[in-house]
Formats: sequence, structure tokens, C-alpha cells
Amino acid sequence: MINITKRVRFRSYIKENFVNFDFYDVKSGETPEYIANEFYGDPQLHWIILHTNDIIDYYNDWPMTVPQFERYVRSKYDDIDAIHHYEYIQESGDTKFTIELPKNIGYCVRFDHQPLFKGLYFFPQANYIFITSL
Repeated sequence: MINITKRVRFRSYIKENFVNFDFYDVKSGETPEYIANEFYGDPQLHWIILHTNDIIDYYNDWPMTVPQFERYVRSKYDDIDAIHHYEYIQESGDTKFTIELPKNIGYCVRFDHQPLFKGLYFFPQANYIFITSL
């Protein structure tokens, strides 16, 4: 069998021009076929959804359903509420960004998560919160 999608690709200027696309948040349980049917009226055009989003492996690249995701998190972490890392919010003028600190930075943070120095706060991020932000 010949794989006709092997050499198919969108031209880079088309993918870079966001006006050409509709943004869509995939809801739990939705498949590429469902979305293709909603947007194009034909579930057979699911390959456009996958190809446009650079999804090669449907089973690993497509968003998981909520139950699948929760099983994945539980298999990855013994305690989903344990601290994954700390974050420090750096502000400089109008610029604000987050600095991620390793979880063994705990010796710099009091047990009640109060700052060691006035104005210096480290915010704990749990495993579950971390993995949902990826």
C-alpha cells in the first residue's frame, strides 16, 4: 500500500499565517474524525487536522481524555499532590516571568511557606498542577 501522506506538507508561509486557521480547544473525548466532521463536514478529512498540528502518532500526540490523563498522572507520580518544584515570580519594570526552582530548594522555604526575606516568596507547585501546565 502506498502512503500518500508521506510527502504531503503545508507550505511554511501558510502554517505561519494564523489568519488561515481557526483555533480550537479539543474537548475531552473528541477525536480528529469528530473535529473534521464539525469543521469540514467529512470525518475522512481527519488527516488535515492531524497534519496541520504536526501530529504523527495519534496515540501519543493527541490530547488524552480526562480519565486517561488522570491514569497517566497517577502512574507517573506516587503522590500527585507532592511538591514537584517551587516557583519564584521575578518582576523587573513591566516584565514579569516565572523562575522554576528545584524541589530540593525546600531548605530555603519555611514550612508555612512564608518568605525568608521580606518580599521574597517561593510558590510550591504540585505534581498534578505541573503536568497539566505542559
